[in-house]
Amino acid sequence: MVMVLCFFLLEPTLQAIHFLSYLSPAIQLMTLIIKQMKPYLKIMAVAVLLVLHPDFIFGQLSISGKIIEITTRKPVQFANIWIKDANIGTTSDKDGFFAIVADSLNKNKNVVISAIGYSDTIIALGNIQNEICLRQKTYQLPEIAVTPKKKNVLIINDLSDTKLNAVIMNDTTPQIVGRFFHYDNRNLKFRYVKSVIVYSRDIHKGKFNLRLYSFDTINLKPVKELVNQNIIVETRSSLMAQPKPVEIDLAKYKITFPDEGLLVCVEWLILPENRYKVTISLDGKSKELKTMYSPNLAATLDKDGYRYQYNKGVWWKPVISIRPPTYKGNDCYFNPAISLKLTD
Repeated sequence: MVMVLCFFLLEPTLQAIHFLSYLSPAIQLMTLIIKQMKPYLKIMAVAVLLVLHPDFIFGQLSISGKIIEITTRKPVQFANIWIKDANIGTTSDKDGFFAIVADSLNKNKNVVISAIGYSDTIIALGNIQNEICLRQKTYQLPEIAVTPKKKNVLIINDLSDTKLNAVIMNDTTPQIVGRFFHYDNRNLKFRYVKSVIVYSRDIHKGKFNLRLYSFDTINLKPVKELVNQNIIVETRSSLMAQPKPVEIDLAKYKITFPDEGLLVCVEWLILPENRYKVTISLDGKSKELKTMYSPNLAATLDKDGYRYQYNKGVWWKPVISIRPPTYKGNDCYFNPAISLKLTD
């Protein structure tokens, strides 16, 4: 009876392993070896592997939990969670819950959690608990708050008449991409941030988190986060993926342009409503269907680099990109299409 049951379960089990082999080369090799065995050896091999290494056969590891503030125990929404040195991550929902499913990951890897207003937290994958507590950052407020006059406006990096043919896209890993604005003594009169304009090329609307830093470009690290709360922005859709601007009013935050310079950032949120599929040509012949997340951030092609990027727990400086076929000129920098409005 047991032998008959094993024969009955053998073929479906092998089919399941064969299907999962597309996700892992190790599973693919194991499938080929088992298929060459005699029937009774197949049964023994599958039985042993199911008992001793179910995670190897199914090739996946799932982690989940809830992110809360350590003092108030309130949920932390829109926190980005990713596995360091692995191309996978997610974003906590409005109730602080998150879940990540990944192919056979080493439990010694670290999970990085980043959220506006909180210190970054790093936890070993094997030590993830049902609840993860974040500690709020402490900010020293200025002794005197000056109210802008808001009579005159200066636009830096005005893109209203610029063709935006390039785009910055994001896959399954949370990341932050920013456009750096240098402090200029010639604009001393305009010291207050009125708004920022972000251009995207989205067929479907997407949500992102706007983050603002005073930034040290030498040591590649933020000096200070200028707004201690989430600023969730929804992009505008375009049927033909034409560049569409969205302006975010920041006047209520009374931000003074920092001496170190200002980094205006788009933080991707790995949310279900941002997910879409796209077919990408790898070598001009073969194609691959990939999962991506909105927004598709429009970009300018410039000879100077102003793009700073936070990815997998590390800040990266601007890097020259290979010239796109549609761009006439030398290799250049892909800079986020972001404009800044200042007032006096």
